[in-house]
Amino acid sequence: MSAVYWPGGIPREIKHHSKADLSQDELREEVKGWLLFVEESWSFQDRASGNDLNYPPEALEHVSDTQQPCETRHVISIAPVDESHPVNRARWVKLAILFYRYDIESGHCLPFDNVLPTAAVLNPETTSTYSVEDFLPWYCFENAYSPSILMERTGTVIYRPHERYFLIVDEEGLKTGRFAVVDFNSDGTVKDSVPLRPFNMYHFANDVFLHGRAGVQEIRERPGGHGHQNQPMDMDLPIVDILVSVAEPNGPPAPQTISCDREQFTKDIEFYAPGYLALEAAGKGGEYDLSRLTEPDDIPFDRKPSYQRMMADLMAGGRPLFEDIFGLELSIGF
Repeated sequence: MSAVYWPGGIPREIKHHSKADLSQDELREEVKGWLLFVEESWSFQDRASGNDLNYPPEALEHVSDTQQPCETRHVISIAPVDESHPVNRARWVKLAILFYRYDIESGHCLPFDNVLPTAAVLNPETTSTYSVEDFLPWYCFENAYSPSILMERTGTVIYRPHERYFLIVDEEGLKTGRFAVVDFNSDGTVKDSVPLRPFNMYHFANDVFLHGRAGVQEIRERPGGHGHQNQPMDMDLPIVDILVSVAEPNGPPAPQTISCDREQFTKDIEFYAPGYLALEAAGKGGEYDLSRLTEPDDIPFDRKPSYQRMMADLMAGGRPLFEDIFGLELSIGF
């Protein structure tokens, strides 16, 4: 499926709403004329949904035909990462691989089957900035994706995507190995965001995507989201060197730390991304086919020797010390 573009780009005459963050009451007032227009245009007799901010089902019958090819529960690049941008492409491949776990357990950091991130191919006739704030116009408006946009009384656009948070990486993020968890305002501007290293996302993925219990501020305040845990990385290093450069060399491996073990990192990369290291060694890391990434269901969480040793110690009655999720020492035992 290809990206959907507004021919000639989104007209400059169409503006975003002047107020960034509308309350539900303000939104209802601003868009009631638009919803009445939609209703009368389709000659509907009632609103079966019972929600006066939703479109009638008949109006949405074919709306998925214009939905952008975008996996919103994975990282989305708004920087160009195709083969004509080889430096970005090489960093993009590494970023995707770094979304696996490199602590004592194995697995992927996102709680879904799909391990493939999305490259948002922006319309050059609409924008050439490739900024985070170019995302919602591409995702919602460029393609006239009705469930995610509303028009107010003077014709300005209000964004109302189903998703609350998006994982976005721009060109600077590709350089530093950090994406941003982004909360957008209704005018498409950034309301709040927090940068994260990919392998730290497993601390928050369930609460962000499945339970709705974590937002940007909550991530920022919790272990794994702290600023000192998400400093820039040098994404032009070989991927194992990147992991070694941010590893925590002191103390035993724990579920909350990236432990310093070059040999294990090498085994992890080969398991998660079969064949990548050979391509990288030949200077062709950007040519790696991301469809070769290992599916989460094929990853035993207990495959690492350090995890097996920990469980053996526990079964033998040992009490190894680990850092718990609050950064406190916790003695684990039966």
